Amino acid sequence: MSPDDILSTICRYFDIQPDDVKGRSRAQMISLPRKLVCYMVRQMLPMSFANIAHWLGHRDHSTIVYYIKDIEAKLPSDPILQNYCNQIRAHLQQLQPFEEIAERHV
Repeated sequence: MSPDDILSTICRYFDIQPDDVKGRSRAQMISLPRKLVCYMVRQMLPMSFANIAHWLGHRDHSTIVYYIKDIEAKLPSDPILQNYCNQIRAHLQQLQPFEEIAERHV
């Protein structure tokens, strides 16, 4: 799994374009998916805040820290956000590297 897999999955889920997430828009329909991308990348991949910032378009890493903390703060009390995360995570867990699939059949 790669950050681009996470990005494309979340973009399909919210029916937006990857360029929108990597852009500067502050619109709610873009900012929530952007925060979820950062949160999911950090949860599922060994990427630093600085690497996530660079990958998303040279944002300062402190912005990424804010995005992730915002999701972490809202998640326990927001069932809609929990549902988004659960559905996205379930889809992402179905994405397996070719090597893992091949190892099971050997």
